Amino acid sequence: AFYKGAVRFINRMKELMIPLSFPEAKPMGTKDTSFTYLYELSMAVYLQSCPVGNNAEWKNNRLTLITGANQGGKSTFLRSYGIAQVLMQSGMPVPAQKFSAPVYRQIFTHFTRSEDEQLSSGRLREELQRMSNMVGAAVPDSLFLLNESFASTTEKEGSRIAEGILRAFYENQITTFMVTHLFYLARKLYQEQWEGSDFLVAEREEDGTRTYRIIPGEPSHTSYGTDLFYQALKEDTKSNTPLQSNGA
Repeated sequence: AFYKGAVRFINRMKELMIPLSFPEAKPMGTKDTSFTYLYELSMAVYLQSCPVGNNAEWKNNRLTLITGANQGGKSTFLRSYGIAQVLMQSGMPVPAQKFSAPVYRQIFTHFTRSEDEQLSSGRLREELQRMSNMVGAAVPDSLFLLNESFASTTEKEGSRIAEGILRAFYENQITTFMVTHLFYLARKLYQEQWEGSDFLVAEREEDGTRTYRIIPGEPSHTSYGTDLFYQALKEDTKSNTPLQSNGA
C-alpha cells in the first residue's frame, strides 16, 4: 500500500508539473545539509505551481535560527524543510532540485496553537507541556522544528525558556531549526556564535516588499509589522472603502 501510494504521489506531481528529485540521505550523526530550490510542497499543490524556492549549504549544522519580517516566508521555509526531511526518510522524492541531509532518529515539531475552548490551561502552559513530552522522548541525533515557540509570554521570559531548551538540545547532539521573533534570544545567540550555528533572515526589500526568500543574515531588531499596516491602508484607499465609525 505504501509503494502504491508513493507511485500515485509521484504521478500526481507530474500531472501538476511540480518537480521532484530523489535526495541524498547522509549517515546518521553527520550534520551537513544542503539543498537547491527547496519549496513548500503543500503550497505548490494548492497553487498548482511552484512557489519561491530556497537554497542553503551548511557544514556541521546543529542550530539554525530564522528571524525577520512578518509574512516573509519563515514558517513556510520551516515547513518546506520538514516535509522534505520526512519524505526523504520515507524513501520518497522531495520538493527540491537537489536535497542532501542526514537521517535523524526522530523528528519533532512544535508549532504554536491558538487558545481555544479545548485547552484546559493557558497557551504558555500548553506549549511547555507539549515541549516537555517531546523532550522526554527525544534522543541524540533527533531533529526539532520550532515555530515561534514561547511567543505567548514576554520576550524576556520567552527568551530565557527558549535559550535553556536550545542549549540542552545543542549539548545533547539534537539538531534544531527555530523560527522566532524573540530578538533578545536571537541577538544573544548570534553574539555567542555557537559552533555549528547558522542565522537566517526573511529577505525584505527597502520598500517593504517580501521576496519570500530566506537568506543568511544577522538577526533584526524588528519584524517590520508596520509594512503590513501601510499595505492594508493602501489597499483600503484603493478600494475607496469608508472607515467605519463607532460614534466616538
